[in-house]
Amino acid sequence: MADAEQSCGEGPLSGGSADLRADARRNIRSILEAAARVLAEDPNASMQEIAAAAEVSRPTVYRHFADREELIEAIRMEVMEQAFERMNAAAASDGPADEALERLIGDLAEIAIQYPVLGSLIGGRPPGRHKPPNVVVDCFETLIDRGRKDGTLRPDLRPEILGPATMGALFLALRAGGHRRADPREVGAEVAALVLGGARARSGGER
Repeated sequence: MADAEQSCGEGPLSGGSADLRADARRNIRSILEAAARVLAEDPNASMQEIAAAAEVSRPTVYRHFADREELIEAIRMEVMEQAFERMNAAAASDGPADEALERLIGDLAEIAIQYPVLGSLIGGRPPGRHKPPNVVVDCFETLIDRGRKDGTLRPDLRPEILGPATMGALFLALRAGGHRRADPREVGAEVAALVLGGARARSGGER
């Protein structure tokens, strides 16, 4: 979303009113959500079709996104930003850690409902050598620490393993499920059951 936000500050909006900036942000969000729907149905859809779905003009789309690649990258960044927001919320939440983890997986699956093109964005780039983002490791470290204290998660879990394993399993399952038009909520529930089946402390019992 960083590119999109930068676009908001260019041109006539840079010195405009808060209302104009708010309108631009709404336009960007509408374009991203519409593009995710349209591209999920037709990966070759034109910018004009995306503009029509977003109920904005074609020049408005190009005002924020120079081409399809920039638009697709903006969707990817928006999905990541929303995922990170949900992770931060999970880390800051109260209650048993295993329930927070289960809820987080469900919340992440909900993103795929708003951005159905998500599956095609996964694995679209060659694998890099980067570590998992700090927000992923920090979130799972917080949940694991809480789980050790409340007895709901295994004490030997490592955030740098559990975090990427959970995220990878969920998003790859969403990608596979998308090809079969599976309900993202059902996919999320199944992944949560698998992850929690291995992550819950035995002494925590089945709830």
